[in-house]
Amino acid sequence: MLKKILIVGLFFNTISVFPQWELVTDTLKDIDEIYINGNEIFCGTLGNIYYSADNGNTWISKNQGLKYWSSVVDFASNDSLIIIGCAGDGVFISTNNGNLWIEKDFGLKSKNVQNVIIHKQLLFAGEEYNPITFEDGGLYVSSNMGITWTKVDRIVPGAISHLFSDDVTIFAANSSFLIRSMDDGHDWLGVFPYPVNAINKIEKNIIIASRDSICISNDDGETWQTKREGLSLDYISDITVTDSIVFVSDGSRNGKIFVSLNMGENWHSIYDNLPDLTNGFASIGANKDYLFVSFHSGCLWRRPINTITSLESDKYEIPKNISISQNFPNPFNPSTIINYSIPKQSNVKLIIFDALGREVITLVNEEKRPGSYEVEFESAIGNQQLASGIYFYQLRAGEFVQTKKMILLR
Repeated sequence: MLKKILIVGLFFNTISVFPQWELVTDTLKDIDEIYINGNEIFCGTLGNIYYSADNGNTWISKNQGLKYWSSVVDFASNDSLIIIGCAGDGVFISTNNGNLWIEKDFGLKSKNVQNVIIHKQLLFAGEEYNPITFEDGGLYVSSNMGITWTKVDRIVPGAISHLFSDDVTIFAANSSFLIRSMDDGHDWLGVFPYPVNAINKIEKNIIIASRDSICISNDDGETWQTKREGLSLDYISDITVTDSIVFVSDGSRNGKIFVSLNMGENWHSIYDNLPDLTNGFASIGANKDYLFVSFHSGCLWRRPINTITSLESDKYEIPKNISISQNFPNPFNPSTIINYSIPKQSNVKLIIFDALGREVITLVNEEKRPGSYEVEFESAIGNQQLASGIYFYQLRAGEFVQTKKMILLR
């Protein structure tokens, strides 16, 4: 049954409660971006920024200095400085928590800013092509609080739609590549030659979305591991992280949200019972208390983090023993599933051999956290179709080695 509770605030909100989800407000029209800093929430919309200091219970407008047609699509902050990127209208900066915004875009070309970051004492803005002014996009840097901007030309080609920074490294990406700089933007190196839809960080690991997959690197992009077990998204548009919990979504495509509580090893859907999915949603964000989901219709929903961790925790029960199951189906054609479990962190190898003991393919060769895993083996390897017959699969984890037989029938 739908419950309704009246909350008195600067905006008078009626919070509707569905199982696990609460409708915070339905008055924030055209939400493009959620930015969360502790209990503070900024919602970027067309010509306005809505602000809440109490997890969304009450809201005020913070639009002084903004253009009424500006579409606010990204936020970054550092101490008392907040910078926002506006699609088609450049950059605005506030030094008083958003009470007054000042336009700072001298030197920006297309002004179609999609991403902004603060890195040490530098500001960076990523621009895409502007179809109105016909100006190309690029990466721009300011060393004087946005008074002037200079294009970064050093091996940074084309539009930049995603930026991320930690204390040392800057990552920049678009629909073709991911590059990084470890010297404040002077020199750049390509680290991922595929489209990147979103970037974030969990603990010491960089996490990116590439098309329908999540990839994680623990060495600043030198190597990557794909993590999509349990994911059923054809496109990932957003990643948000709180503590060691990762949320991903496909945004306006189908309105799906998945969560991982173990560094991306397993994913589970949490969008059940979330209403207003007709046109998908605009953005997700999280703090230690809530996961927030915004819709283009103006609705903002939230779900307590503890309802997510409590409902999902049983799915991550640590196995007591190491084991590998018989593949299913068996015999199989064209693919089969192999499940295995490990009780402690181990370097795991899962190898397929033919009947003569020759290695066919290594399915897994990486460090794995405790848990249960599922691997699919397909009988087509590249352009080669394996012949019918007996094959063996072998699990190696620490000193544990076990081999099982399977049959491919065509």
